[in-house]
Amino acid sequence: SEYEAFGDTCGNTIVPAPATCTGDPYPFDTEPKVYGDDPFLDDLHDDCAAGDMQACDDLYWQSPIGSEYEAFAATCGERSELSLFGDCAEEFGSG
Repeated sequence: SEYEAFGDTCGNTIVPAPATCTGDPYPFDTEPKVYGDDPFLDDLHDDCAAGDMQACDDLYWQSPIGSEYEAFAATCGERSELSLFGDCAEEFGSG
């Protein structure tokens, strides 16, 4: 069935089928994860590091979940010991 084919390819991420959908959940994942992977996210990272809290929030919301970009942005460029989850401008001001 169509559902079986979808499952056999781990949601159309692995070809050929059948596949084992264990281990790395995204074996062909090309999403940017660390500084240097994406020029746009690197620019936001640099602006966040320089104190632009809106850039921190933008980086948080635009970076892949679980990436180093997201972790850096969540702490407002390591200005907070707690994750602020995209509320840096609200917490620290927009400067």
